[in-house]
Amino acid sequence: MGTHQIQSSSANLDVSICSVQFSGTDRIRLNGLPFPGDLIIPLRSAIESSWRSGIKDEAYFHGAHEFKPAVLATILKYLANEGWILLQSFDATKKTNDKDTMFFECAEKDPDTQVFAISFNRDDRIRLVDPPESWLSDHFKQTVRDGWSAGVQHVRSYFGSTEMKLSGNPWWTTDGKESIAAKLFLCHLIASFRKVGYKLYASVDINGGGGHDIESWVFRKITQVWN
Repeated sequence: MGTHQIQSSSANLDVSICSVQFSGTDRIRLNGLPFPGDLIIPLRSAIESSWRSGIKDEAYFHGAHEFKPAVLATILKYLANEGWILLQSFDATKKTNDKDTMFFECAEKDPDTQVFAISFNRDDRIRLVDPPESWLSDHFKQTVRDGWSAGVQHVRSYFGSTEMKLSGNPWWTTDGKESIAAKLFLCHLIASFRKVGYKLYASVDINGGGGHDIESWVFRKITQVWN
């Protein structure tokens, strides 16, 4: 985990801001004003809980990005537990294969935080990653079937995630009608999970533009602390 401190007059303000970035294929960078040393332990715990036994070797064969949505969701959960809420994610450098940096502000701790990730893969796949409640898997599958009128070709388990292969090429289409349908489908997805108590919390590029995968989404459960 890389760290770097920046001296600034902002450090004297009663505001704490930190940033977290996926870097390269196996690094996570933590920065902040003032530097949030108390986050190192919960961040390490988040990473260790998502880094399944043997995943590093597995990642070389199946693409290192496959485990990242789970790590992303778990990091966001741990930070929310510690009182850090996501402000925005953004690509600060535009270097080749660079990934988004996430910016957080310290606020109220939320011990009831629950999150899950949805990733959009290749040109026609959508995956539900690490849902905290078992019924969310069925809700996800029904939501996708109801929202994508072109149909679903197959459903399978993909390294612990629920993957659905959609008919057509919604993420990499050149057809205008299919592009509009894909965006309406995403609206349907957000609305469907909002109705059952989960809101879209983050949209983060954790792949650096490599391959055909686009940004991953993280949904967060509405609580008394966060709504």
